[in-house]
Amino acid sequence: MSNVIAIISQKGGAGKSTVTSLLANIFYFILGFRIAVIDADYPQSSISKKRKKELEVIATDERLTNIYNKLYTHRDPYPILTTNLTSCTNKIVQIKDDFDFVFIDVTGTMNHPCFTDILMQVNHFLIPVMQDDYSILSGIEFYQLIEQTIRPVSNELVDAHLFFNRIPRVHKIGPLLNDLQKHFAFFPFFLNNYVCYERAFRSTVFPIPTTKKEAIKLMEFIQRTQIIWEKNQAKVKQVVTAH
Repeated sequence: MSNVIAIISQKGGAGKSTVTSLLANIFYFILGFRIAVIDADYPQSSISKKRKKELEVIATDERLTNIYNKLYTHRDPYPILTTNLTSCTNKIVQIKDDFDFVFIDVTGTMNHPCFTDILMQVNHFLIPVMQDDYSILSGIEFYQLIEQTIRPVSNELVDAHLFFNRIPRVHKIGPLLNDLQKHFAFFPFFLNNYVCYERAFRSTVFPIPTTKKEAIKLMEFIQRTQIIWEKNQAKVKQVVTAH
């Protein structure tokens, strides 16, 4: 059975596409899962465009071509399937049993007639919010929509969590996070605003360098979430400890 994961927000700029790319990279290269990404964030389609641009650059660089060929001697890059909101539900149903994890990058618009159908297919919702009132309120509103509208009628929904993303090195988020956890399913940890997350680490073709502190932080984030079932926890812990 696959796990369909949506990193989703109805507010732009929360970092959902970046987080999707980062988690997909870790799950595929480091943890070795069979994964796919469905890019339904039309018309931006930033993940699909990133893959296309990377392959174009590789094709013109002999050094990168050699690295690519060695990396993919026995397998192909994980698939990125470009679609739109109208076709997204069918795409999820079509492929989900062929992979361990399917990541969905989808625009958070509530006005599209197919949007609810997409949400009904998701097992795990991760809702990124930033440390500002509007982003937090928007995230909470979306979380409540999932819990009040989707959960009562969905056979697929396992959990939904909010988490803080793009938190600067110097912050005072602790008291705010503690207060929010009393009322909503906020992860008691967050992702930092590391520059490399949006630059070097967003590659859809090459693995994240696991010795970097930023990569270790990502692995710790994944280890502490509930999106990997208990049977996989030992595997994740082993990789984290090794690095």
